[in-house]
Amino acid sequence: MNTPGFRRTLVVTLVLAALTGQASANVSQSMQDWFNDIGAYGNVTGANAYRGQTMNFYTGGSLYMRTPVRNYPLASITPPSFRAGCGGIDLYAGSFSFINKDQFVALLRNIGNNAIGAAFNMALCSMSPDLCDLLKYLQDQVSKMNNLNINSCQATSIPARPPKESSPPPGAC
Repeated sequence: MNTPGFRRTLVVTLVLAALTGQASANVSQSMQDWFNDIGAYGNVTGANAYRGQTMNFYTGGSLYMRTPVRNYPLASITPPSFRAGCGGIDLYAGSFSFINKDQFVALLRNIGNNAIGAAFNMALCSMSPDLCDLLKYLQDQVSKMNNLNINSCQATSIPARPPKESSPPPGAC
């Protein structure tokens, strides 16, 4: 075990492990800096399984990233107005405003940042239409399964309702 070849292999392995951790930290910091620059925030969770009193829950993990949505009025016009009466005269000559250069640049950046999700979906669908169709199908099936939730109050009031009524009587649940 204390041969020069073993020591050399051990040293090379330790150096590579140390460099890999450092590279991972640098990539993580670079990604964090990029998210901060575009004003994005997000969260990542790993896969897990939970056992509760009434049901078991399995999750495949999640990733969400949000970029702020801002409204930029490119231009605003208020027409002139005139009012006169017993109390006096009001005359407003109108106004006109438009976006400045800095806000216009920020608008273009926000458009680019918010296009990331749409671009990812378009890229996925163009590279693998089958996978895109499968994801749409799975989302549809999950939505249908979620619509199968049973409300215990509604389930007990079904036999007591006339057939044409689609919901329990007010105040029943």
